[in-house]
Amino acid sequence: MHIDFAIIDTSLSENEIKDLTKKISGSQCINTITAPPYIVKIIKNIIVTNIIVVSFLIDFPLGISDSKTRKFSVEQAIISGGNQIDISMPHNLASNRSYDKFREDVKLLSDICLNNNIL
Repeated sequence: MHIDFAIIDTSLSENEIKDLTKKISGSQCINTITAPPYIVKIIKNIIVTNIIVVSFLIDFPLGISDSKTRKFSVEQAIISGGNQIDISMPHNLASNRSYDKFREDVKLLSDICLNNNIL
């Protein structure tokens, strides 16, 4: 079983995030921590990355960014040392039934991740 812990509470202070990360790191059952890039910058030095994978949360929670912004966010996550990416579905494309653009977005971001050995 794969257990992912998402840190998405924007009201947490930096110290609270560090404390929470230390508690999570001590757990034997958590495999992945997923968080927005600004939180990943805080936690990535606390976590032993060969035990727990850190995943960048992109375009969360609404998934309303355009493809160019999402692409830039993924590239920045990779530059920041990300080894896994979680991307919110582009709801504006799905709700407008723009399936071709949806597929283009997924292909663009998948290609970037594959070229950089990112999950």
